[in-house]
Amino acid sequence: MLNQHMINQEKREIFIKCIIIEFNRRKDKSIKIQINQRDQNETKYEELQQKYSHSIKEKMLLKLERDQLIAKNDALQRNIQNIINQIQLYLGRQENKQGKRTRESNRQITYSRYNVYNQNMQYNYSFKNIENIQYNYQFENIKTNKKKVKQKQIYHFPR
Repeated sequence: MLNQHMINQEKREIFIKCIIIEFNRRKDKSIKIQINQRDQNETKYEELQQKYSHSIKEKMLLKLERDQLIAKNDALQRNIQNIINQIQLYLGRQENKQGKRTRESNRQITYSRYNVYNQNMQYNYSFKNIENIQYNYQFENIKTNKKKVKQKQIYHFPR
């Protein structure tokens, strides 16, 4: 009986050892599988991280370009408004010098020539027309400045 008991106990120990060995094998296998999956996932993670950083950079560049274009657009609108204001001032000066009938005829001529205004007095302009207006305005300013300079020279240096 003792012998049988010892044999049974040895069998149990062997059985337990086998179970432990099998458990360790399964554990090792699962660890290897997890390591392989982690390696695969790390490469995928790195690829995704690179794509994400690239897309974030593109998004920031697009925002910067959009902001620059908005700033340029605002600057152009301000320039156009300044030019229109200068034209209005110039036309106002011309109107004060002339009589009522000539003022009205000049208005029609300038509106048709430069195409700056609608009938509703809203701004309707194209860049070529504005360049022509600006050029004409600058040219007239240059003429008036030359006259002033000549008068000053004559005044300051009489012979």
